[in-house]
Amino acid sequence: MSAKPCETCAKAAINAACHSFNDGCDDCAARHFAHLQIFHESRKAKKITQGYQAALDRRFGVDGAAAAHEAVKRWAARIDEARVRCLA
Repeated sequence: MSAKPCETCAKAAINAACHSFNDGCDDCAARHFAHLQIFHESRKAKKITQGYQAALDRRFGVDGAAAAHEAVKRWAARIDEARVRCLA
């Protein structure tokens, strides 16, 4: 993942549910994946589905997919937490 967050990621650090993304930023891409149905289907299945793995491989490369998946899970947890705060 990126060494220094882009401006959009810096904003998302304050509001994890932010839906703005920069195309060239790996952290934005991981955060975007955390919003996608394909990730939620994988999370519900409690395994990395073929479709989700293929999407990770396409965006982050085969060598970067595992690290990207960890980043997606971190963003998903932060997004879930932000949603809970909004509902409280």
